[in-house]
Amino acid sequence: MAATSAYLVKSFLDAAEQETGLPGWGQRYTQLSGGKFRGSTTFIDFGRVAIGEERLNLSVAQATSPPAGKVVLVVPMGTGDDCLINGDRYAPVAFIHRGGCEINVVTGGTERGFYVVVDERALPAYDRSKVGPIVSVANHATANELRAWLSSILASAPDAVRHAPGEMEKVLPGMILDKFSELCELVGTQGTDVKLRESYAYAVFLRAQRRLDGDHDGVLSVAGLAAELDVPDHVLRAAFLQTTGLSTGVWLRQRRLDRARRALTRTSTSNKSVAQVAMENGFFHLGRFAAYYAQTFHETPLETIRSALT
Repeated sequence: MAATSAYLVKSFLDAAEQETGLPGWGQRYTQLSGGKFRGSTTFIDFGRVAIGEERLNLSVAQATSPPAGKVVLVVPMGTGDDCLINGDRYAPVAFIHRGGCEINVVTGGTERGFYVVVDERALPAYDRSKVGPIVSVANHATANELRAWLSSILASAPDAVRHAPGEMEKVLPGMILDKFSELCELVGTQGTDVKLRESYAYAVFLRAQRRLDGDHDGVLSVAGLAAELDVPDHVLRAAFLQTTGLSTGVWLRQRRLDRARRALTRTSTSNKSVAQVAMENGFFHLGRFAAYYAQTFHETPLETIRSALT
């Protein structure tokens, strides 16, 4: 069993950096709204059980997958009314996410959520035949109580680790497993199954996203992407609007800005100029690139480079 020395707190000033905040997860984050990014993760690993918290201050697109072999209970702190999960506007009290299954999330702005990560083998009440890759938990007192309980544990953990080392893992893992198992039992009768969407719009979005992931030149236009997917422009635009809440053009631009920012943070080792990075990511009007960049990240490309060098 892991010791409480596995208590980790990290702060992030970039959405791309926060991808690494949850150990073992496969994630890619893209900042969508304008502003200085501020985020953090807190994680306590007890071995077969781990708990964590994540905070974000801006709208972010997330392609996220927990580690295979794990089952994750996600407990949002707020209502999440503006959150999109696989194209569905969704505001659960909590939801269960199977490890190894990727979902696409667009947060609405400031977000805070708690995570309980458990080995699937430790949850006999979790039945794959009855529970989809994502399933919501009904408005049950157990889920509401769990939110407050997790918040209290994470807030008090530093003092507990310092004053009573080794004591937390004697009791907490068993208590967490009991509460998680109770929720798993509720899912079959009181949960609303929220399967990974297989709608045509979401399928088009996924095809587009896979193609964009392979677009190393970063210059695909909306019309070019539609042509490669063999769908009409209006179908592609409708698919992006439904799935992400953004137009295809804005989504493509934010992805290219994200790629440019990642490249600029590596300029100390690549020796590339701002102009070269901009053009490699499909921005051939440097003034417009600088304006879009500042609008999104609230700093200039040169300021990003200077921050990376310090």
